[in-house]
Amino acid sequence: MNIKYSFWLGILFFSFLYFLPKTNGQSTFELDMDVLLKRCHADARLQSLYTAKQQLALAEYEKTKKWWWPTLYGGLTSSGLLGTAQNTDGRFFRDIRKHNLWAGLGIDATWDLKEKYRVQANSWAAKALSYAKAADQEELLLDAIEEYFTFKRGYATFFSYVRLVEKSTSIAEQYQKQVARGLKPKSDYLIAKSRVNAMQSKAVSAYRMMKRSEAALIALLDLPADTEIELTDTLYAPLSLVETKAPDWSAMLDIDPTLHQIEMQINGLEAGKQALTKGRWLPKLFLNTNGSLFGGTFDPFDPTGVFRAGALWQIPLHQLKGNADLQIAEAKIATMRASEAFIRRDRQLKLMQALQEMTNLEQQMEVAEAAKSYALEAFDLILARQQKGVASPLELFEAEEQAVQTTIDYLHVVLDYNYAQYRYLVLTRGVK
Repeated sequence: MNIKYSFWLGILFFSFLYFLPKTNGQSTFELDMDVLLKRCHADARLQSLYTAKQQLALAEYEKTKKWWWPTLYGGLTSSGLLGTAQNTDGRFFRDIRKHNLWAGLGIDATWDLKEKYRVQANSWAAKALSYAKAADQEELLLDAIEEYFTFKRGYATFFSYVRLVEKSTSIAEQYQKQVARGLKPKSDYLIAKSRVNAMQSKAVSAYRMMKRSEAALIALLDLPADTEIELTDTLYAPLSLVETKAPDWSAMLDIDPTLHQIEMQINGLEAGKQALTKGRWLPKLFLNTNGSLFGGTFDPFDPTGVFRAGALWQIPLHQLKGNADLQIAEAKIATMRASEAFIRRDRQLKLMQALQEMTNLEQQMEVAEAAKSYALEAFDLILARQQKGVASPLELFEAEEQAVQTTIDYLHVVLDYNYAQYRYLVLTRGVK
Protein backbone atom coordinates (compact mmCIF):
# COMPACT_ATOMS: atom_id res chain seq x y z
CA MET A 1 0.00 0.00 0.00
CA ASN A 2 1.31 3.46 -0.90
CA ILE A 3 2.78 5.15 2.22
CA LYS A 4 1.01 8.42 1.48
CA TYR A 5 -2.29 6.58 1.25
CA SER A 6 -1.50 4.83 4.55
CA PHE A 7 -0.74 8.15 6.18
CA TRP A 8 -3.99 9.80 5.23
CA LEU A 9 -5.90 6.63 6.13
CA GLY A 10 -4.32 6.74 9.60
CA ILE A 11 -5.09 10.43 10.07
CA LEU A 12 -8.66 9.84 8.95
CA PHE A 13 -8.97 6.99 11.42
CA PHE A 14 -7.74 9.08 14.36
CA SER A 15 -9.95 11.96 13.34
CA PHE A 16 -12.90 9.60 13.24
CA LEU A 17 -12.03 8.38 16.74
CA TYR A 18 -11.63 11.71 18.46
CA PHE A 19 -13.56 14.14 16.35
CA LEU A 20 -16.50 11.88 15.61
CA PRO A 21 -19.47 14.15 14.74
CA LYS A 22 -21.96 14.60 17.59
CA THR A 23 -25.25 12.97 16.66
CA ASN A 24 -28.44 11.95 18.38
CA GLY A 25 -28.21 14.77 20.90
CA GLN A 26 -24.60 13.99 21.92
CA SER A 27 -23.18 16.97 23.79
CA THR A 28 -19.71 18.26 24.62
CA PHE A 29 -18.74 19.13 28.18
CA GLU A 30 -15.82 21.52 28.56
CA LEU A 31 -13.71 20.51 31.54
CA ASP A 32 -10.83 21.95 33.51
CA MET A 33 -9.82 21.62 37.15
CA ASP A 34 -12.00 24.51 38.37
CA VAL A 35 -15.08 23.03 36.71
CA LEU A 36 -14.23 19.61 38.13
CA LEU A 37 -13.94 20.90 41.71
CA LYS A 38 -17.15 22.91 41.50
CA ARG A 39 -19.03 19.98 39.98
CA CYS A 40 -17.90 17.65 42.77
CA HIS A 41 -18.77 20.15 45.52
CA ALA A 42 -22.27 20.61 44.10
CA ASP A 43 -22.87 16.92 43.30
CA ALA A 44 -26.66 16.56 43.14
CA ARG A 45 -26.58 12.89 44.10
CA LEU A 46 -24.75 13.53 47.37
CA GLN A 47 -26.91 16.55 48.10
CA SER A 48 -30.09 14.56 47.56
CA LEU A 49 -28.88 11.54 49.54
CA TYR A 50 -27.74 13.50 52.58
CA THR A 51 -30.71 15.85 52.51
CA ALA A 52 -32.94 12.79 52.88
CA LYS A 53 -30.68 11.29 55.57
CA GLN A 54 -30.59 14.58 57.45
CA GLN A 55 -34.37 14.89 57.34
CA LEU A 56 -34.70 11.35 58.69
CA ALA A 57 -32.19 11.95 61.48
CA LEU A 58 -33.82 15.24 62.48
CA ALA A 59 -37.28 13.65 62.44
CA GLU A 60 -36.07 10.86 64.74
CA TYR A 61 -34.39 13.39 67.00
CA GLU A 62 -37.52 15.56 67.20
CA LYS A 63 -39.60 12.48 67.94
CA THR A 64 -37.41 11.34 70.84
CA LYS A 65 -37.12 14.92 72.12
CA LYS A 66 -40.89 14.93 72.74
CA TRP A 67 -40.78 11.85 74.97
CA TRP A 68 -42.27 13.81 77.89
CA TRP A 69 -45.36 15.03 76.04
CA PRO A 70 -48.57 13.57 77.52
CA THR A 71 -51.46 12.06 75.59
CA LEU A 72 -54.78 13.89 75.50
CA TYR A 73 -57.88 11.76 75.12
CA GLY A 74 -61.59 12.38 75.05
CA GLY A 75 -64.87 10.87 73.88
CA LEU A 76 -67.71 8.60 74.93
CA THR A 77 -67.64 5.11 76.41
CA SER A 78 -70.60 2.97 77.34
CA SER A 79 -70.66 -0.34 79.18
CA GLY A 80 -73.31 -2.69 80.50
CA LEU A 81 -73.74 -5.96 82.39
CA LEU A 82 -76.66 -8.36 82.20
CA GLY A 83 -76.41 -11.45 84.40
CA THR A 84 -74.00 -12.38 87.18
CA ALA A 85 -71.08 -10.52 88.77
CA GLN A 86 -68.73 -11.40 91.62
CA ASN A 87 -68.02 -9.07 94.49
CA THR A 88 -64.55 -8.52 95.90
CA ASP A 89 -65.36 -10.70 98.96
CA GLY A 90 -66.19 -13.64 96.69
CA ARG A 91 -70.01 -13.48 96.75
CA PHE A 92 -71.97 -13.67 93.52
CA PHE A 93 -74.81 -11.38 92.53
CA ARG A 94 -77.32 -12.64 90.02
CA ASP A 95 -79.95 -11.05 87.78
CA ILE A 96 -77.92 -7.87 87.49
CA ARG A 97 -78.84 -5.25 84.96
CA LYS A 98 -76.53 -2.27 84.87
CA HIS A 99 -75.34 0.19 82.30
CA ASN A 100 -73.39 3.46 82.29
CA LEU A 101 -72.11 6.16 79.99
CA TRP A 102 -68.88 8.13 80.35
CA ALA A 103 -68.30 11.37 78.42
CA GLY A 104 -65.26 13.52 79.09
CA LEU A 105 -61.64 14.58 78.52
CA GLY A 106 -58.45 13.33 80.13
CA ILE A 107 -54.67 13.36 80.12
CA ASP A 108 -52.53 10.24 80.26
CA ALA A 109 -48.76 10.55 80.65
CA THR A 110 -45.87 8.17 81.31
CA TRP A 111 -42.37 9.60 81.68
CA ASP A 112 -39.49 7.17 81.36
CA LEU A 113 -36.58 9.27 82.58
CA LYS A 114 -34.08 7.09 80.67
CA GLU A 115 -35.40 8.60 77.43
CA LYS A 116 -33.25 11.69 77.91
CA TYR A 117 -30.17 9.59 77.10
CA ARG A 118 -31.79 8.35 73.90
CA VAL A 119 -32.42 11.97 72.95
CA GLN A 120 -28.70 12.66 73.36
CA ALA A 121 -27.82 9.60 71.26
CA ASN A 122 -30.07 10.73 68.38
CA SER A 123 -28.61 14.23 68.61
CA TRP A 124 -25.09 12.85 68.10
CA ALA A 125 -26.31 10.69 65.20
CA ALA A 126 -27.70 13.78 63.43
CA LYS A 127 -24.39 15.64 63.94
CA ALA A 128 -22.40 12.68 62.56
CA LEU A 129 -24.26 12.93 59.25
CA SER A 130 -22.61 16.20 58.28
CA TYR A 131 -19.19 14.56 58.63
CA ALA A 132 -20.37 11.48 56.73
CA LYS A 133 -21.34 13.74 53.85
CA ALA A 134 -17.94 15.46 53.97
CA ALA A 135 -16.19 12.06 53.92
CA ASP A 136 -18.16 10.93 50.86
CA GLN A 137 -17.52 14.25 49.15
CA GLU A 138 -13.81 13.93 49.85
CA GLU A 139 -13.79 10.44 48.34
CA LEU A 140 -15.62 11.75 45.26
CA LEU A 141 -13.09 14.57 44.89
CA LEU A 142 -10.10 12.24 45.16
CA ASP A 143 -11.57 9.79 42.63
CA ALA A 144 -12.49 12.57 40.20
CA ILE A 145 -9.09 14.27 40.44
CA GLU A 146 -7.33 10.94 39.83
CA GLU A 147 -9.45 10.19 36.75
CA TYR A 148 -9.02 13.75 35.49
CA PHE A 149 -5.23 13.46 35.44
CA THR A 150 -5.42 9.95 34.00
CA PHE A 151 -7.58 11.37 31.21
CA LYS A 152 -5.14 14.21 30.71
CA ARG A 153 -2.24 11.72 30.51
CA GLY A 154 -4.07 9.77 27.83
CA TYR A 155 -4.93 12.97 25.99
CA ALA A 156 -1.29 14.13 25.89
CA THR A 157 -0.02 10.66 24.95
CA PHE A 158 -2.57 10.23 22.17
CA PHE A 159 -1.80 13.50 20.42
CA SER A 160 1.95 13.02 20.90
CA TYR A 161 1.74 9.75 18.99
CA VAL A 162 -0.53 11.31 16.35
CA ARG A 163 2.15 13.94 15.72
CA LEU A 164 4.79 11.22 15.64
CA VAL A 165 2.73 9.33 13.04
CA GLU A 166 2.70 12.48 10.88
CA LYS A 167 6.48 12.89 11.13
CA SER A 168 7.16 9.17 10.59
CA THR A 169 4.93 9.18 7.54
CA SER A 170 6.77 12.14 6.06
CA ILE A 171 10.12 10.41 6.52
CA ALA A 172 8.77 7.14 5.14
CA GLU A 173 7.55 8.96 2.02
CA GLN A 174 11.06 10.28 1.45
CA TYR A 175 12.48 6.76 1.68
CA GLN A 176 9.79 5.49 -0.74
CA LYS A 177 10.85 8.07 -3.32
CA GLN A 178 14.52 7.24 -2.83
CA VAL A 179 13.79 3.51 -3.22
CA ALA A 180 11.91 4.26 -6.46
CA ARG A 181 14.97 6.11 -7.78
CA GLY A 182 17.30 3.32 -6.68
CA LEU A 183 19.02 5.46 -4.04
CA LYS A 184 17.91 3.35 -1.05
CA PRO A 185 17.30 -0.36 -0.55
CA LYS A 186 13.67 -1.46 -0.16
CA SER A 187 14.41 -2.66 3.37
CA ASP A 188 14.83 0.99 4.49
CA TYR A 189 11.35 1.79 3.23
CA LEU A 190 9.85 -1.31 4.90
CA ILE A 191 11.43 -0.33 8.23
CA ALA A 192 9.97 3.15 7.88
CA LYS A 193 6.54 1.80 7.02
CA SER A 194 6.65 -0.66 9.93
CA ARG A 195 7.53 2.18 12.29
CA VAL A 196 4.51 4.19 11.11
CA ASN A 197 2.17 1.30 11.83
CA ALA A 198 3.75 0.73 15.24
CA MET A 199 3.17 4.38 16.18
CA GLN A 200 -0.42 4.13 14.99
CA SER A 201 -0.93 1.13 17.27
CA LYS A 202 0.48 3.06 20.25
CA ALA A 203 -1.79 5.99 19.44
CA VAL A 204 -4.81 3.68 19.52
CA SER A 205 -3.71 2.28 22.91
CA ALA A 206 -3.42 5.82 24.30
CA TYR A 207 -6.83 6.65 22.87
CA ARG A 208 -8.35 3.62 24.63
CA MET A 209 -6.85 4.72 27.95
CA MET A 210 -8.21 8.23 27.41
CA LYS A 211 -11.73 6.97 26.65
CA ARG A 212 -11.76 4.71 29.73
CA SER A 213 -10.92 7.69 31.92
CA GLU A 214 -13.49 9.79 30.08
CA ALA A 215 -16.19 7.21 30.85
CA ALA A 216 -15.17 7.19 34.53
CA LEU A 217 -15.30 11.00 34.66
CA ILE A 218 -18.75 11.04 33.06
CA ALA A 219 -19.99 8.70 35.78
CA LEU A 220 -18.27 10.55 38.63
CA LEU A 221 -19.48 13.96 37.47
CA ASP A 222 -23.01 12.67 36.82
CA LEU A 223 -23.02 13.70 33.17
CA PRO A 224 -25.29 12.21 30.48
CA ALA A 225 -23.89 8.93 29.15
CA ASP A 226 -23.50 10.28 25.59
CA THR A 227 -21.42 13.29 26.71
CA GLU A 228 -17.97 13.83 25.21
CA ILE A 229 -15.49 15.62 27.44
CA GLU A 230 -13.36 18.35 25.90
CA LEU A 231 -10.32 19.46 27.87
CA THR A 232 -9.96 23.22 28.06
CA ASP A 233 -6.97 22.96 30.39
CA THR A 234 -3.95 22.72 28.07
CA LEU A 235 -1.36 23.53 30.74
CA TYR A 236 1.32 20.85 31.07
CA ALA A 237 3.69 22.74 33.34
CA PRO A 238 4.43 21.91 36.99
CA LEU A 239 2.26 23.79 39.49
CA SER A 240 3.34 25.18 42.87
CA LEU A 241 0.30 24.64 45.04
CA VAL A 242 1.89 23.37 48.27
CA GLU A 243 5.20 23.35 50.08
CA THR A 244 6.84 19.95 50.42
CA LYS A 245 7.69 20.24 54.10
CA ALA A 246 6.60 18.18 57.09
CA PRO A 247 3.21 19.42 58.31
CA ASP A 248 1.66 19.51 61.76
CA TRP A 249 0.40 15.91 61.76
CA SER A 250 -2.09 16.35 64.59
CA ALA A 251 -3.68 19.35 62.86
CA MET A 252 -3.79 17.48 59.55
CA LEU A 253 -5.48 14.46 61.17
CA ASP A 254 -8.10 16.67 62.82
CA ILE A 255 -9.31 17.64 59.34
CA ASP A 256 -10.30 14.05 58.47
CA PRO A 257 -14.13 14.02 58.34
CA THR A 258 -14.25 10.26 58.94
CA LEU A 259 -12.53 10.69 62.31
CA HIS A 260 -15.05 13.36 63.30
CA GLN A 261 -17.89 11.10 62.17
CA ILE A 262 -16.62 8.23 64.33
CA GLU A 263 -16.22 10.58 67.29
CA MET A 264 -19.85 11.66 66.98
CA GLN A 265 -20.94 8.03 66.73
CA ILE A 266 -18.93 7.12 69.84
CA ASN A 267 -20.56 9.99 71.73
CA GLY A 268 -23.94 8.61 70.71
CA LEU A 269 -23.01 5.13 71.94
CA GLU A 270 -21.77 6.62 75.22
CA ALA A 271 -25.12 8.36 75.70
CA GLY A 272 -26.92 5.09 75.03
CA LYS A 273 -24.67 3.35 77.54
CA GLN A 274 -25.71 5.80 80.24
CA ALA A 275 -29.30 4.61 79.82
CA LEU A 276 -28.06 1.19 80.96
CA THR A 277 -26.01 2.50 83.90
CA LYS A 278 -27.40 5.69 85.41
CA GLY A 279 -30.73 5.25 83.68
CA ARG A 280 -31.62 1.90 85.21
CA TRP A 281 -32.04 3.54 88.62
CA LEU A 282 -34.43 6.18 87.31
CA PRO A 283 -38.17 5.61 87.79
CA LYS A 284 -41.05 5.86 85.38
CA LEU A 285 -43.46 8.59 86.37
CA PHE A 286 -47.10 8.29 85.41
CA LEU A 287 -50.13 10.53 85.60
CA ASN A 288 -53.72 9.98 84.57
CA THR A 289 -56.48 12.46 85.19
CA ASN A 290 -59.81 13.11 83.57
CA GLY A 291 -63.01 15.06 84.03
CA SER A 292 -66.31 13.68 82.79
CA LEU A 293 -70.04 13.35 83.02
CA PHE A 294 -70.88 9.90 84.32
CA GLY A 295 -74.19 8.13 84.83
CA GLY A 296 -76.59 5.60 83.47
CA THR A 297 -77.21 5.50 79.77
CA PHE A 298 -80.65 7.03 80.13
CA ASP A 299 -80.21 8.59 83.60
CA PRO A 300 -79.03 12.08 84.50
CA PHE A 301 -75.26 12.62 84.36
CA ASP A 302 -73.14 13.74 87.32
CA PRO A 303 -69.78 15.55 87.05
CA THR A 304 -66.97 13.15 87.94
CA GLY A 305 -63.20 13.62 88.28
CA VAL A 306 -60.42 10.99 88.47
CA PHE A 307 -56.81 11.48 89.42
CA ARG A 308 -54.02 8.89 89.47
CA ALA A 309 -50.26 9.49 89.73
CA GLY A 310 -47.14 7.71 90.87
CA ALA A 311 -43.56 6.60 90.33
CA LEU A 312 -42.51 3.08 89.38
CA TRP A 313 -39.03 1.57 89.41
CA GLN A 314 -38.49 -1.28 86.98
CA ILE A 315 -35.14 -2.97 87.53
CA PRO A 316 -34.44 -6.06 85.37
CA LEU A 317 -32.56 -8.46 87.64
CA HIS A 318 -30.37 -9.71 84.79
CA GLN A 319 -28.82 -6.23 84.60
CA LEU A 320 -27.51 -6.40 88.17
CA LYS A 321 -24.95 -9.08 87.33
CA GLY A 322 -23.41 -9.81 83.96
CA ASN A 323 -25.42 -7.16 82.18
CA ALA A 324 -25.39 -8.39 78.57
CA ASP A 325 -26.90 -5.16 77.23
CA LEU A 326 -24.14 -3.13 78.89
CA GLN A 327 -21.47 -5.51 77.59
CA ILE A 328 -22.83 -5.12 74.05
CA ALA A 329 -22.75 -1.33 74.36
CA GLU A 330 -19.18 -1.36 75.68
CA ALA A 331 -18.08 -3.75 72.92
CA LYS A 332 -19.54 -1.43 70.26
CA ILE A 333 -17.66 1.53 71.75
CA ALA A 334 -14.41 -0.46 71.91
CA THR A 335 -14.86 -1.51 68.26
CA MET A 336 -15.38 2.10 67.20
CA ARG A 337 -12.30 3.20 69.16
CA ALA A 338 -10.21 0.51 67.45
CA SER A 339 -11.57 1.56 64.03
CA GLU A 340 -10.70 5.15 64.85
CA ALA A 341 -7.08 4.14 65.54
CA PHE A 342 -6.85 2.31 62.19
CA ILE A 343 -8.39 5.24 60.30
CA ARG A 344 -6.02 7.68 62.01
CA ARG A 345 -3.05 5.49 61.04
CA ASP A 346 -4.24 5.14 57.43
CA ARG A 347 -4.84 8.87 57.15
CA GLN A 348 -1.35 9.67 58.38
CA LEU A 349 0.06 7.10 55.94
CA LYS A 350 -1.79 8.75 53.04
CA LEU A 351 -0.44 12.15 54.05
CA MET A 352 3.11 10.86 54.38
CA GLN A 353 2.90 9.08 51.02
CA ALA A 354 1.49 12.17 49.31
CA LEU A 355 4.24 14.35 50.76
CA GLN A 356 6.95 11.84 49.79
CA GLU A 357 5.43 11.47 46.33
CA MET A 358 5.71 15.21 45.69
CA THR A 359 9.34 15.23 46.87
CA ASN A 360 10.25 12.27 44.65
CA LEU A 361 8.44 13.69 41.64
CA GLU A 362 10.24 17.01 41.99
CA GLN A 363 13.52 15.12 41.63
CA GLN A 364 12.17 12.94 38.82
CA MET A 365 11.05 16.01 36.85
CA GLU A 366 14.61 17.29 36.73
CA VAL A 367 15.87 13.94 35.40
CA ALA A 368 12.97 13.57 32.93
CA GLU A 369 13.44 17.11 31.62
CA ALA A 370 17.15 16.49 31.07
CA ALA A 371 16.41 13.20 29.27
CA LYS A 372 13.92 14.98 27.05
CA SER A 373 16.42 17.72 26.17
CA TYR A 374 19.16 15.20 25.31
CA ALA A 375 16.78 13.09 23.20
CA LEU A 376 15.49 16.11 21.26
CA GLU A 377 19.00 17.35 20.61
CA ALA A 378 20.10 13.87 19.46
CA PHE A 379 17.12 13.63 17.13
CA ASP A 380 17.93 17.00 15.55
CA LEU A 381 21.52 15.88 14.93
CA ILE A 382 20.50 12.51 13.44
CA LEU A 383 17.83 14.20 11.29
CA ALA A 384 20.52 16.48 9.86
CA ARG A 385 22.68 13.45 9.11
CA GLN A 386 19.72 11.68 7.50
CA GLN A 387 19.17 14.62 5.19
CA LYS A 388 22.80 14.23 4.11
CA GLY A 389 22.21 10.52 3.55
CA VAL A 390 24.60 9.29 6.26
CA ALA A 391 22.06 8.09 8.87
CA SER A 392 20.25 4.75 8.65
CA PRO A 393 16.43 4.58 8.85
CA LEU A 394 16.59 2.49 12.00
CA GLU A 395 18.88 5.03 13.66
CA LEU A 396 16.59 7.89 12.69
CA PHE A 397 13.39 6.22 13.84
CA GLU A 398 14.89 5.11 17.13
CA ALA A 399 16.02 8.68 17.78
CA GLU A 400 12.62 10.03 16.82
CA GLU A 401 10.78 7.53 19.03
CA GLN A 402 13.15 8.24 21.92
CA ALA A 403 12.52 11.98 21.57
CA VAL A 404 8.75 11.49 21.63
CA GLN A 405 8.87 8.95 24.44
CA THR A 406 11.04 11.13 26.68
CA THR A 407 8.67 14.04 26.01
CA ILE A 408 5.69 11.87 26.95
CA ASP A 409 7.52 10.63 30.05
CA TYR A 410 8.23 14.21 31.10
CA LEU A 411 4.59 15.21 30.61
CA HIS A 412 3.48 12.21 32.67
CA VAL A 413 5.82 13.15 35.52
CA VAL A 414 4.53 16.74 35.46
CA LEU A 415 0.92 15.54 35.52
CA ASP A 416 1.70 13.09 38.33
CA TYR A 417 3.29 15.92 40.30
CA ASN A 418 0.29 18.19 39.81
CA TYR A 419 -2.08 15.34 40.73
CA ALA A 420 -0.09 14.64 43.91
CA GLN A 421 -0.42 18.29 44.91
CA TYR A 422 -4.20 18.37 44.41
CA ARG A 423 -4.54 15.10 46.34
CA TYR A 424 -2.44 16.53 49.18
CA LEU A 425 -4.57 19.68 49.23
CA VAL A 426 -7.78 17.69 49.59
CA LEU A 427 -6.29 15.55 52.38
CA THR A 428 -4.86 18.50 54.34
CA ARG A 429 -7.42 21.24 53.81
CA GLY A 430 -10.56 19.20 53.81
CA VAL A 431 -13.60 19.63 51.62
CA LYS A 432 -14.19 23.38 51.21
